[in-house]
Amino acid sequence: GLLFFFFLQGITLSRQFTSAFSSVEKISAELCSLNNKLEIKVSERTKELKDAYDTIRDISIRDPLTGSYNRRFIDDQLPKEIERAVRYGRPLSIILCDIDYFKAVNDGFGHLAGDNVLICFAGMLEKSLRGKIDWCGRYGGEEFLIVLPETAVSGAVSIAERIREKCTESEVVFGDQRIRFTSS
Repeated sequence: GLLFFFFLQGITLSRQFTSAFSSVEKISAELCSLNNKLEIKVSERTKELKDAYDTIRDISIRDPLTGSYNRRFIDDQLPKEIERAVRYGRPLSIILCDIDYFKAVNDGFGHLAGDNVLICFAGMLEKSLRGKIDWCGRYGGEEFLIVLPETAVSGAVSIAERIREKCTESEVVFGDQRIRFTSS
């Protein structure tokens, strides 16, 4: 009888261990699944935060009207460009360009027309630059700063002249008005 009791006790314990082991495996699988879902969610949220950060950073360094870099960006990046040019003994040219008689554009055609002229001018400047090497920013009002790393004075003069000629040839259409402008 005692032997039979031990045998039944062994079977009972064996079932309980098997049941406990199955429960542990099931919980472990659920935990792995939840862990994977959490990793995916963390990855998605990290990407969302990075995108939001990039958007906020872009807003903080771009002029809202023209899309060019703003004065904050210029004040931050220009000293770095100068330091790099000095350190490596490389040329660096800076062009300060201005829309001539811009007050007359605002007074004669209105500020919205003046805004369109600024947008057109900024677009012309951006198209005159070399990809990710050169950059330009709105220095203030109708003044723009163009930074040309690795460009000697002769190259900068050529670019400035090309921009001046483009401005002379272009016009901005605002409503039924055609606005011509020059830059220097």
